[in-house]
Amino acid sequence: MHRLVRPCNGGVHSPHSILDVAPRRSSQRKGSKPKRHPRGRASQDAGSRSAVGLTRSRQPVRGERDSGVAHATSPQWDPCLQNVRPVRRRACAPQVKENPLPLRSWSKRALIPSSALRAALVCGLLVAGAFPAAVSAAATTYHVDCSAGNDSASGTATSTAWRSLSRANNASLYPGDRLLLKRGCTWTGPLKARWQGTSSSPVTISAYGSGELPKIQNGHENVMITGAHLVIENIWTRSDVPSRDSGCENQPAGWRVGFRLMSGSNNTTIRYSRADEQYIGVLLESGSYSNRILNNTLRNNNMKDPDPNSDAGAVGISLMGNDNEVAFNDISGSDACSRQWGRDGAAVEVYGGSRNRIHHNKASQNHNFTELGKTPSADNTYAYNRVTSSLTTANFLVTRGASNSYGPVYRTKLYNNTVHLSGSQSYAIQCYGGCGTGILTMKGNIVVAQDRVGYADNAFEESNNVYWRPGGSPKVYFPISSSSKKMDPKFVNIGSGDLHLQSSSPAINAGSTAAVLLGYTADLDNTSVPQGGAPDMGAYEYRTPAAPVITTAQDAFSRSVSNGWGSISTGGTYRLAGDSVDFDVNGSSGTIALAAGATRAASLPSTLIRDASASVRLRTDRLASGSGAFGYIAVRQSTDGRTEYRLKVRLSPSRTVHLQAIRVVNGIESSIGSEVATGLTHSAGAYIRVRFNVTGSNATSLKGRAWPDGQVEPTTWNVQVADSTLGLQVAGSVGLRAYQSGSAQSSMLVTFDDLSVGNP
Repeated sequence: MHRLVRPCNGGVHSPHSILDVAPRRSSQRKGSKPKRHPRGRASQDAGSRSAVGLTRSRQPVRGERDSGVAHATSPQWDPCLQNVRPVRRRACAPQVKENPLPLRSWSKRALIPSSALRAALVCGLLVAGAFPAAVSAAATTYHVDCSAGNDSASGTATSTAWRSLSRANNASLYPGDRLLLKRGCTWTGPLKARWQGTSSSPVTISAYGSGELPKIQNGHENVMITGAHLVIENIWTRSDVPSRDSGCENQPAGWRVGFRLMSGSNNTTIRYSRADEQYIGVLLESGSYSNRILNNTLRNNNMKDPDPNSDAGAVGISLMGNDNEVAFNDISGSDACSRQWGRDGAAVEVYGGSRNRIHHNKASQNHNFTELGKTPSADNTYAYNRVTSSLTTANFLVTRGASNSYGPVYRTKLYNNTVHLSGSQSYAIQCYGGCGTGILTMKGNIVVAQDRVGYADNAFEESNNVYWRPGGSPKVYFPISSSSKKMDPKFVNIGSGDLHLQSSSPAINAGSTAAVLLGYTADLDNTSVPQGGAPDMGAYEYRTPAAPVITTAQDAFSRSVSNGWGSISTGGTYRLAGDSVDFDVNGSSGTIALAAGATRAASLPSTLIRDASASVRLRTDRLASGSGAFGYIAVRQSTDGRTEYRLKVRLSPSRTVHLQAIRVVNGIESSIGSEVATGLTHSAGAYIRVRFNVTGSNATSLKGRAWPDGQVEPTTWNVQVADSTLGLQVAGSVGLRAYQSGSAQSSMLVTFDDLSVGNP
């Protein structure tokens, strides 16, 4: 998509616009330039729908075929009996063909053939009504190794791994099962994620081993998702350059998508993954819904449409579906040469999607942060995003009203974003074609643009914002409220990119409560909002500097180690208790493999601290069974490792999470107070954050709390007890520990991440 540029000779403008700027040198930036469909060809008439292909679809070119759902036309075809495994039921979903079509025929709807729909309904009735309730069997983990695997093997161990994605694509996976791709391996896409998990037992696609993330590349869709309730993590998608546009700066061109969520895919999480150098990094098609795109890295997705009459492509994340969440991602480099407009591309594009939540992302060096188009797009929210760019032409937001042929896009909300565009022709906000209060709301933002803050052809809902232009008065071509300000927001260091607020910033306690009322109660640093009498403006809440924290141990587990946990620069070398083969560090977390009845521990004997605040993220790859699964933080550990305080985290088979303080003296464990239910619910593959504070002596105060990962840390404690046991009133080392009950049904992988130990 592309934007209308600032008004010039004859341009439409509001009474508050000050049109005192000479026309741009570049013809692409004139207001008279014809608009274009976000996914189509340039139009010669902004009001002409046929000119841009909204009601007609491009015919497939050589080598392409239409997408669709496999038809149940043969009387021998029975979806309910394919790949059936005894005892456990499987959900039957229409099988969707791989679709290698270029992704610019956006107007074509994906229709489910009635035969496939009938088959799916019949299958559901048969499974649900014809048999007694199935007894859940233990989940299975499958492995894929590109070099040492064998597609004839069982796949259930690293020594019997499969080799190809084709074999993986044909696997029957059930709720709770895992498909693991070996790190350091590369395959040609696609991986077809067609499986059906459940909310409590998703099907997980992840990585194992050490080295780089497993890589899937050069497919039209490197990962094609038609299933539901999936967790896809630690996967890297990318593409070589299929062709280049010699008439447009030799720009990479081609149709390559990293992760494509097809119509009907839902409740799938893509996290801790990468999507690089493609046409679109993550595409959520129309009809995909309630998916989560979290904590991913998207780099240089800047391929353009190879059709010289189209400038589509160069998008990090494209939202055509509804009710999806895009959060905590790092998106950069979506910027491409455009024959029609000079430059194009977007970190996040919304085309037909509604009620999507885009928050707490960091975006840099993209042409647009976001552009919205196509009715029925509505009610999309952007909150606590940080947007920076030094590109000559860069934008924060482009949206449209009803008089634009690709609008209206209703009720877009911008809350508490921080924007700094330093390019000489930067243009942060553009709302045209009938902007208004029903089109755009801006509250609590900080927008700094070297050229123009923005333009709207009608007033929209606006309050509690700060606008600025370094070296001069900001160019704001729309009405602003009395609660908004045109002044320097006083970043800590704008030159070095530190966009936190100085203590004298006019943005402090001057923001809006709109984001908080929607549930956004933490800033981009996970600082609770508000810190003062009212929220601050922008993505960073000002916090009075605390006393310096002396960090004793810090481990992000970003290294790769097999058969151990290795060493860290702040904390020293890990000492292991148990077979070292059960310990690995995979580049993003530390793992411990636990058989039923097994205990494993890792400690840092060189860390000596008495008053300690220790926190860590903890998760398991499956739900607990038997008497439960346990994770521990240990402090004040003696040199022989037999005396220590522990905070015990118990994950029960009923999915509840419990905490309890423990003392261990000469290897004998005893409780300090009762076990406490935290109110949290444990899910396989989902992190829980835990903090253990131990302070003082004679008596020592022990406090513990747990909270969901990604949420603001609470100020209250689940556990508060005191203890004066001799031998535990002095400094000691710290460590982590895991145990699975002897009555557990299967082995378990326990994962720790982001260990931090310092003074309280």
